[in-house]
Amino acid sequence: MRYESVLVSLSPTEVRDRIRKRVEGIQSSKADDGFEFRTNSGILVGSVSPATLPDGSDGSRLRYRTSILSATAAHAKRTGTALRDAVSSALVTD
Repeated sequence: MRYESVLVSLSPTEVRDRIRKRVEGIQSSKADDGFEFRTNSGILVGSVSPATLPDGSDGSRLRYRTSILSATAAHAKRTGTALRDAVSSALVTD
């Protein structure tokens, strides 16, 4: 499976809350120092964890699924992209 990652200028909890509001069919659960996101069928489509942004401030790293291996995986990829889109206004670029 392939994942992309982006830096986000929100805390992991804020990322989780934004994704919950904007992405249907997603379940989140606590994982290590952040959260995992799964489809209702249990497929992992992303995760968020704390990160230090390039300017030294606190933020998050969102990893989201991008690979397609089957019809189910295609849905997971679309859902993973929806995770990223949910926080697009807070993405951090170098």
